Parts: sequence; C-alpha cells; structure tokens
Amino acid sequence: MEQHNSKTTLKEDAVSTKRDLRDRLEFDVLEQVQNEIEEALLLYAPSTWNDNYLDEIVKKILDNTKMVLAALSTSELQSAGALRSHIAQAVSDTKRRIHQGGVWTTNS
Repeated sequence: MEQHNSKTTLKEDAVSTKRDLRDRLEFDVLEQVQNEIEEALLLYAPSTWNDNYLDEIVKKILDNTKMVLAALSTSELQSAGALRSHIAQAVSDTKRRIHQGGVWTTNS
C-alpha cells in the first residue's frame, strides 16, 4: 500500500509542477502583453482620454489574451515566436481600438 501512495504522490507532484510552470508562463505573457499595450496607449491614444478609459481598454485586451492563453498548450506558451505573435496581435488590437474610438460595450 505504501508504494501505491508513493506513486500517487509522484503523479500529484508532477501535475503540481506542470501547473506551476503554466501559471508562471501565463503570468509572464500577460505581464509582457500588458506592458506593450500600455506603451501603445501612451504613444497613440488621445491625451484627452482619462485613465479609467485607458484602463478599460487594457482590461478588454488582457481578457482576450487570457482566453487565448487558456487554449494554448504549455509548449506553445514557451514559444518565443508565439509570444511575439501574440504581442503583435495585442498591440494591433490596441491601435484598432484607439482608431475606432476606444472601448465598446457589446461583444468587443
């Protein structure tokens, strides 16, 4: 019986380690995406937009990023190319929102 518990513990540890890795990767991606979104807003958003409005744009884009990350495998999360691609998409989305007036309230 002791051997069975040991195997179960090893499996649980492996799952926990993978979950920790995934959580760290997702956090790093979100942090980098947020930095790039905020930089794009500083460069391209009208100076008349208040901080709450800009924060809402960041929130919407990060929410979309979280949905994308949930669909990726751990190895995809580790891909530098995938990260660059997603950052470029997030910045593009930020610029599009700026060009179209910012935050939308329905399915944006």
